[in-house]
Amino acid sequence: MTLARFLNGDEARKRHGAPLVDRLERGLNEVDELGGAIVATFADLPSGAGTRMLNAWLDGAELPDPRLTELFAQLAVVPDWVDWDAIERAAIAYWRGGNWTALALNCAALAAGYYSGAGVKPLMFTGRLIHMARRRQQETARWLLAASAPGGMRRDAPGFKETVQVRIVHANVRRRLASSVRWRAQDWGAPINLTDIAWGIAGEFSTTPVRAMRDAGIHYTSAEREDIQHLWRYIGHVLGLPEDLQARSEAEALELMAIKHLVDTPADDDSRQLIRALIENGTPPRLLFPAWVAYTAGPLIKPTLYGLTRRWAGKKTADELGLPNTPLKHIVGITRPFVMAAELARRMGLRDDAAMAANTIARLQLILEKSNAPGHVVDVDEAARSV
Repeated sequence: MTLARFLNGDEARKRHGAPLVDRLERGLNEVDELGGAIVATFADLPSGAGTRMLNAWLDGAELPDPRLTELFAQLAVVPDWVDWDAIERAAIAYWRGGNWTALALNCAALAAGYYSGAGVKPLMFTGRLIHMARRRQQETARWLLAASAPGGMRRDAPGFKETVQVRIVHANVRRRLASSVRWRAQDWGAPINLTDIAWGIAGEFSTTPVRAMRDAGIHYTSAEREDIQHLWRYIGHVLGLPEDLQARSEAEALELMAIKHLVDTPADDDSRQLIRALIENGTPPRLLFPAWVAYTAGPLIKPTLYGLTRRWAGKKTADELGLPNTPLKHIVGITRPFVMAAELARRMGLRDDAAMAANTIARLQLILEKSNAPGHVVDVDEAARSV
C-alpha cells in the first residue's frame, strides 16, 4: 500500500530506477529491529534497570542479563568496510570550518530535518522541540560533536556511546508512538522509520552541511567529501541503518536526497513551528559571541539565521516554511572572498587542519558548558514519557 506521504512515485522510478525507489518506499514502514528488541527486553525489567545496564555496558561492564548480552554484542560489530583513517580525516575536514560549520549545521542541516511535514511528526508528538527548543538543540549538538569528532566513533569513545544511546531513545519513542491512537501509520508510515533515518544520514548531517559550507567559501576536495560520507555511513550503521539503505558515496547520498525532494511531503504547520523554535529559542547570542558583539549586533543575529536558512533551503522550500525574505541572506556573498582567502592560506600549509578542527570543537563544547547543557544524551525513559 502506498503511503499518503509518498508522492510522485512513478516519476521517481523513471528518474532513479524502480529498485532504489521501491526500497525507500518500503523503508517508510520498516524500523530498527535490534533497537526494538532491546527496548522490548527493557520493558520486562524493573523501571530504569535497562538504561542502567546499557550505560554500564557502554562503560565496559559485563551484563547480568543474557538476553541483553546477546543483543548488545551486535551493537559493537564493526563492518569490514569501515576505514578508520578515512573516518579520522573526515572528522577533521568536517570541523575545520569554524563558525561556518556551526552555522551550516544549525541553518542548513538541522533545518533540513524539519522540511518534511510527515518526517517531523515524531518530534511534534514529543513536544520537546517546541517547549524545550534550547535543550533539544543542545542535546543534538552534544551528540553531533561527540560522534563526528576525531576518534569519536571508536568503541570506547563518547561518540559511539552516545550514538548507541540515541538509537535506544529512538526505539523507545518509536515503541510508544506506534502504540498511540494518534499515530496515523497509513499516512506517515512507521515512526522514526529506516527511510527517514537514511535521508537524515545522507542529507541532514553529511551532504547538506557540506554544501552550505562550500557555498560559504570552504574548500573540500572530492576525497574529503567521500571521507565525510564514509564517517556518516558508519554512524548510520551504529544507529541501525541496514546496508541497502546506506549511501556508499557522495553520489549515492545525493541521489537519495534527490529522491526525497521528489517524493516526500512538503513543509506544513508543524515544520514551520519547528523552524521558528529552532531559530527563535535556540542558543542565545550572549553565549555565542563576546559580550560587546552580542550587545551591539544582537538584533541582527536572528534575522541573519533566518537569512542563512532561507538561502540554504532554496526559495521554494523557504516560502513553504514561511521564512522571512531578509536581505541578510546575502551575507554569504559578502563574506565569501574573506573565507576563500583564509582557505587559500590553509591549503598553502599556513594553517593546520587538525588544530582548526580541535579549536572549533573546543569552542562549541565551551558554549554547551556555559549554557548548562545536559551532560548526556536525553534519558531513554524521559524521552518516552514525553510522548
